Amino acid sequence: ISNICISPVNESDNGVTFTCRLARDKAVQVSVTLDVQFPPHLSGEETLHVEEEKDVTLTCNSKSNPQGQSTWLKDSQSLTLQQSRHKLYQTSEIFQLSISKVQKSDNGTYTCLVESRLGNGTRDFHLIVEGSKAAAD
Repeated sequence: ISNICISPVNESDNGVTFTCRLARDKAVQVSVTLDVQFPPHLSGEETLHVEEEKDVTLTCNSKSNPQGQSTWLKDSQSLTLQQSRHKLYQTSEIFQLSISKVQKSDNGTYTCLVESRLGNGTRDFHLIVEGSKAAAD
């Protein structure tokens, strides 16, 4: 019998594989992969200033195991996506909302919400749309 003790286990241990090999016959081995489960942790640039008519992308970095379900809210309400102006992009650790040709009405607080059976995570992004410099000249 051979044992290994990992204490304490943390999120970075998720997916790590340990292999035990027999010293006299390396072909005899067994591997164990850690499945460390944890609720969503979110990060990303909180305040974005963008000029009217420009494009902007809000990037919510999300780590959780199991992977959570992601949603965007605007000012605490469900965000109504306009096919012509909004695009969503998602991988296992990134959830993005792109808005093309921003308008003053896009000003507000956008919330990235990730729901998992182990808990929910939220991250607020403050979008500040400023008048275009061309209009000011």
